[in-house]
Amino acid sequence: MENSYYLSRLAALMLCILIVPLAAEAQTRRLNPSLREQLQTRAPASHNVAVKARGTTSVEMDSANIDQIRMSSQEQLVIAYDREIGAADANLKSEVQRASSLTAVDELKVIPEFYVGGTSPEEVELNYQILFTSLSPLRYDFDEKVFRGRLGFILHQETEEGDKPEITDPVLVEVHSDRLERVDPMNISLDHLGIPTSNIDLEAQDVEDSVRVKVITEASNEGYDTYLEVKPALEIYAGRTEVQGFGVQKTPINVRFIGSSSSEVVEVNLSTSQGSLNPSTVELPLNGEAEVYLRSEGIGTAQLMATASGFADHSTVMNFKFPWAFLGFAIVGGFVGALIKYYVSKENQGLSFQTLVIGILTGLIGAIAFYVLGINLLGLDFDATFNEFAVLGLSALIALLGPSRLIGRAAGE
Repeated sequence: MENSYYLSRLAALMLCILIVPLAAEAQTRRLNPSLREQLQTRAPASHNVAVKARGTTSVEMDSANIDQIRMSSQEQLVIAYDREIGAADANLKSEVQRASSLTAVDELKVIPEFYVGGTSPEEVELNYQILFTSLSPLRYDFDEKVFRGRLGFILHQETEEGDKPEITDPVLVEVHSDRLERVDPMNISLDHLGIPTSNIDLEAQDVEDSVRVKVITEASNEGYDTYLEVKPALEIYAGRTEVQGFGVQKTPINVRFIGSSSSEVVEVNLSTSQGSLNPSTVELPLNGEAEVYLRSEGIGTAQLMATASGFADHSTVMNFKFPWAFLGFAIVGGFVGALIKYYVSKENQGLSFQTLVIGILTGLIGAIAFYVLGINLLGLDFDATFNEFAVLGLSALIALLGPSRLIGRAAGE
């Protein structure tokens, strides 16, 4: 009797040992066929993926065969199927456009993770990925002297058109880069499927071609590397904003490309609304800079423009002011030259007003001939850059030689 009691208890225990695992097994399920097919297509040839239960503090990912992954109805998993960010194919781009109305899909990229499990309040099974796109590559802001760009992140799930189930457990994403001066915000929480995108604004200085950016998720503390394109910018600029007008002054103007290390040569056309540029066309490498010269004309504001095929035009402004400084120093130079000529002359018969006027006019005309017309009445081999003392010295020398010798030299030329 006692033996039969113990035998019955043992039989009951054995039954529990058999039934409990079967019951637990019955409460779990495999991944749905569509997801298994996607993982097998995207994962490496071994079909082994890394699996992590969401909400756990462990950062370790268990390796599993896709066909062997099972989960309970309440469990949420992150399945990482690769170590590198991938580009969205044409089908995914079309699907995202249809499901979310997102238009910036040309640069659409895919984080190699699936977030699986749980249901939305509408009892729709959740199975989504993190996608992101370059809403704006890094473009140069001429006012702030920085490159600015923007990344847009979305959660995407294959759903019927118009059906966007809600999610209750947001996905956290961080963006880092040692080449960026500003990442705003650095952390975002993706709490809905589809648009609007969750955006991160980026700023950088002294960058070329592309910038490496690291995207960190809860399934990858090491993050995934991606590269954000830097759009080269064409710039025309000058070291000053004002020059002497009426053709008196010639000033250097610089033109360059910013944001590229390429030696590819591009034809750049230069124009001005007033005055003249020499040369008006330059062959400029994308990593180079060129100098041209602007000759003033009249007075007023001149708009300088640089254009090149495939690049945004850029302009700058130069003010042509009345050449009071030029006239003043040319007159003073002529006066000084006339005085020197009088005091060194052996035929000193007194300093008259007429002598001073002739000296002043001679110096002024000689300075105008050189700076405006490019005629060197002195016959000396020099290239006087425009400044006040250069004008004074040139005018004084011309007045010192006198009009008769200058006329003879000009006739000889």
